[in-house]
Amino acid sequence: MFFFNLNWRVMVNGVEVGPDSTQGFREIRFYAANGWDTLDVVLFIWLFVIVIMAMLWWLDRVRAGATLRAVGADELAAQSSGVNIVAVKVAAMTCGGVVAGLAGGLYAHSATYVDHLTFSVLLATFAVAYPILGGLSSVFGTLIAVIFIQGVLIEGMRFMGDWRNILFGLLIIVAMNFRPAGLLDGNVVARILGIVGRGKGSDGERHA
Repeated sequence: MFFFNLNWRVMVNGVEVGPDSTQGFREIRFYAANGWDTLDVVLFIWLFVIVIMAMLWWLDRVRAGATLRAVGADELAAQSSGVNIVAVKVAAMTCGGVVAGLAGGLYAHSATYVDHLTFSVLLATFAVAYPILGGLSSVFGTLIAVIFIQGVLIEGMRFMGDWRNILFGLLIIVAMNFRPAGLLDGNVVARILGIVGRGKGSDGERHA
């Protein structure tokens, strides 16, 4: 109820901006006020995506990533090895919150307004579905799942109307039953990297 009653409007360049209780936060016009076009916004967002993905890729290959995987696989075994389970979970939730906050800020500036209806249950379902479909142990699998769901299922199948939601639900059910670790789990990624590595090795031998 706090945000429903939050009203804090200020004048910025002759325009009143800020949260207006149930009307939401409107007039977020940083991009337009600074002359950014659509391409600039897209490149800026993808810059954030690349940086976050690179950080997650790096995290997956250092000791902290191994600790996170150990806690996710077996909390009791990790705790018996001296891992502070509470600290690891709090750190993981904090990092996730930072990424979600950055994403929310980028979205708010792109949409120019946010209100209590913006972040609905459907959006939360998407957020859960991305790692389920992409693979809980795959950094890039989640990105591929986002592109597939938003680009193909949501935008590419608008002609299906509400039937898209049924198809989306069926896709999650199929993935959870037949690919519980995700469509692009660690094994699939390892196979892909192995194929790519063999291809590069063959090219090197031919050139030699």
